Amino acid sequence: MRTRILFATLAMFTLMGSAYADIMFTPGSGSGSFLNVVSFSGSGTMTVTGGINDSSCGGVPCTITFASTQTLSASGNEVGGSSLHNMMITVSSPAGDFGFHEIAFTAEIPGSQTVDISATSSDGRIFQSTVNLSSNNALLITATNGELIRSVNLVSSGGFSGVSNVRFRGGAGSFEPLPPSQVIPEPGTLGLLGSGLIALSGLVRRKLWT
Repeated sequence: MRTRILFATLAMFTLMGSAYADIMFTPGSGSGSFLNVVSFSGSGTMTVTGGINDSSCGGVPCTITFASTQTLSASGNEVGGSSLHNMMITVSSPAGDFGFHEIAFTAEIPGSQTVDISATSSDGRIFQSTVNLSSNNALLITATNGELIRSVNLVSSGGFSGVSNVRFRGGAGSFEPLPPSQVIPEPGTLGLLGSGLIALSGLVRRKLWT
């Protein structure tokens, strides 16, 4: 009986884990329809903004914000600086903050460096990856199963010179309003948890009556 209860518990938590979406980090620039970030402004400050000439964020063009604790500059399609150690990318519009399903960019890495890259999901979870981008510095970050990416953060102790060719997946539903920044269990997870607890209570009750 104890074995059966143990297996039921393990199965419940396995199902709960599979109910969560994921964020994947893939070398390469991706293929298909993407929206390019253009019209950069704000050089010489710790925040640079760019735009997407598409009414994807609440019916108005999106504003892409590049923020750092260091001074940033914008040139052509690149946002960079002098030996940067951090940069965060977010999306907003007058209608509020927006999340996105997929982003591609090129990290400008001098020499052989590794960059710690994290993506925060719409429910507040943080997904991390350490990537050596010296040989292939294009990266694609994708949210799965209907998840949204709230922000992307690049950190390198060795320093990097910026990002370029920043693009977001195009098409309907590419950008969606973000919920409040807090971890909220998914409805599917709550349902699985309830089913698992019911199954466990049934096993325990049967054991008590036998």
